[in-house]
Amino acid sequence: MRTPQVSSGMENVVTGSSRNAHGAGQSGVAHVAMLGMFPPPTTGAAKNNLILYETLLARGVETTQIRTSVSGLAHKRNLAYHVRRALRNGWVTLKLLVEGRRAGIFYMVPDAGLGSYYSLIHMIVATGLFSSVLIHHRSFRYIDSPSRAARLMTTWARARVTHVFLSPEMAARFQEQYGPVAFMIATNAHFVADQIAEPSIRSPGPIRIGHLSNLCRDKGFFLVAAVFEGLVERGLDVELWLAGPVIEPDVDETIKQLSRTHGDRVHYVGPLSGASKVAFYRNLDVFLFPTQHTQEAQPNVIYEALAAGIPVYATSRGCISEMLSGSCDSAATSNENYLSLTMSAISKLDLSDEIVVARKRAIIEFLEVECAESKKQYEALLISLGAD
Repeated sequence: MRTPQVSSGMENVVTGSSRNAHGAGQSGVAHVAMLGMFPPPTTGAAKNNLILYETLLARGVETTQIRTSVSGLAHKRNLAYHVRRALRNGWVTLKLLVEGRRAGIFYMVPDAGLGSYYSLIHMIVATGLFSSVLIHHRSFRYIDSPSRAARLMTTWARARVTHVFLSPEMAARFQEQYGPVAFMIATNAHFVADQIAEPSIRSPGPIRIGHLSNLCRDKGFFLVAAVFEGLVERGLDVELWLAGPVIEPDVDETIKQLSRTHGDRVHYVGPLSGASKVAFYRNLDVFLFPTQHTQEAQPNVIYEALAAGIPVYATSRGCISEMLSGSCDSAATSNENYLSLTMSAISKLDLSDEIVVARKRAIIEFLEVECAESKKQYEALLISLGAD
């Protein structure tokens, strides 16, 4: 793992001399303008933004939600989608001009790809109006592939903006691309802290492999299906459990074909949330997440599976290698090796009660350490947003 050249401690957050504490206005009470995606549609970043927004409100921080979301997911775009995005971002710019008069804190989750130019415009407007600016990075796209918009965004007001990254490796790699910045680390682990439970033994039966996501090619659905069919061909007693909305017609047809071929070995339970989603993870023996998504950063679903004590086999995009680096029996591998290595690992999986409990306990203990550190990081972020 690379070592970041700038410490992630709060001492490195650059604060302009003209700013009031926590970006407070004349009344001394912080006001936060939060710009980013919020459900619907539901994505990991949108859900995390909503949780942060609701937490700030619960802490008594006056917070305005400025939505960049439009109907439709990033995995399924067309001309109408881009027209809606352009209109939405024009409205966002006007909204910023109004909110900036309150001289508070601007918090933004920037877009990637062509959408990063919208984010650049929003940041330029915000640095001229708000007393404090935080940019929370939730995409690896412009880290894996240098972006002119991201470079301009970074250099425009380098000394006035605090960056928030999901991991030390993410911070290091961003700075390799765009130069040193003031930053904080705030991982997503704390979002699953209340889902951690004592290891349990499920009822006997076949090996249960699971996948939960927006079901599409980008998120690895077809690799999951290939792993399942490969294991069946090897003669393993295995079931496939799928959850989440179907995004692409090819996915829907493949699920139907798998069900026709393999009968009750295939279970599609649709979108899940809350207790039903927690129960889904706890019913599994292994969780698969071979994502190909170019914006993948630190997927909530991986932490959710680890919170149930379930080993995870994923591709090594974004922060995923860091997320799994200390988790028992979990692995992140390249796209090329995913199929063979995952099938081999599942074929050797020991499901004896004693081994299962020990494995789950090790995974949960690993995650508890992550959650404790993440809670401290999240508190530091909340303080920087005015939540004393």
